[in-house]
Amino acid sequence: MSQSKKSAVRTDGSDARGAPVLVAAEPAAPPQPRALSVADAFLLLRVEAEAVAPEVAVPFGADLPLALHNVRMGVEAILPHAARIAADLPNIPLPQVLALPNYVRGVIHADSKSSAPRAVTGEDIAANLAALQGLRVPTILQLQVFKYKKLIDAITVDDIVAGRGTLNFAQDGIDIARVFTENRDAWRGKHPFTDAEIAELGRLGNWLLDHVQPDGATARPATPNEYDLLRRQFWALVVTLHRHLRTIGVVLWGEDGVDAHVPKLQTRVVTRSSGATDDPPADPVTPPVV
Repeated sequence: MSQSKKSAVRTDGSDARGAPVLVAAEPAAPPQPRALSVADAFLLLRVEAEAVAPEVAVPFGADLPLALHNVRMGVEAILPHAARIAADLPNIPLPQVLALPNYVRGVIHADSKSSAPRAVTGEDIAANLAALQGLRVPTILQLQVFKYKKLIDAITVDDIVAGRGTLNFAQDGIDIARVFTENRDAWRGKHPFTDAEIAELGRLGNWLLDHVQPDGATARPATPNEYDLLRRQFWALVVTLHRHLRTIGVVLWGEDGVDAHVPKLQTRVVTRSSGATDDPPADPVTPPVV
């Protein structure tokens, strides 16, 4: 007795001969990348940034906290429409666009390591000098006690105490930190200062020496390091991906509505027109050429 003919496609996804059956699927929306620390974002994306040709790396002068805020706002706005974007705009690198905040975090890390000069205000110098004096004055008094008790050479203490002025105080901080560190074991339990306080005193002294310019002196040019180029390479990626993000915004909300949802990288004030909603038009408009 012949067996009845079965369906040509099995329920396990193979045909009658056992060959796999390929079924076309709708484009899936990529998952939103998790927010990384600035250091982790830099490490994860460094190879991609280094692939940017140096001549393509754009000049840098951005407000990075503002850029991070704006790209986060834009990514959060398009995220509910990710499946539609994947289907309508297949040429846009959507996973990278959704990871834009991490690219900006990579710039932030590179910027923190860059040797490029940064603006330092008089308020910055005054605050760091006050913090240094808060540690310098009591540690000098402690050194005077150690000098009296013959626990340190008198000349060493007298050399530190001599002199006035911000740069002299800064050097005092470095010298005091060095002396306490060199005598750490011998002076253990003989003074109230923690290792962290001594290290902070040295850090503040070095900071002031780096940022306070002597009267009449010529400003020292910064020595470039590898992070100067990396910062510009990361920023070039951010600029490129943000153009894609803006294109998506135009598709979803049109030329008139994009700024309210996907602000430009350095836009500080974002306003929405009366009656604006978060819902994009039913039919996408043609995206601009970018």
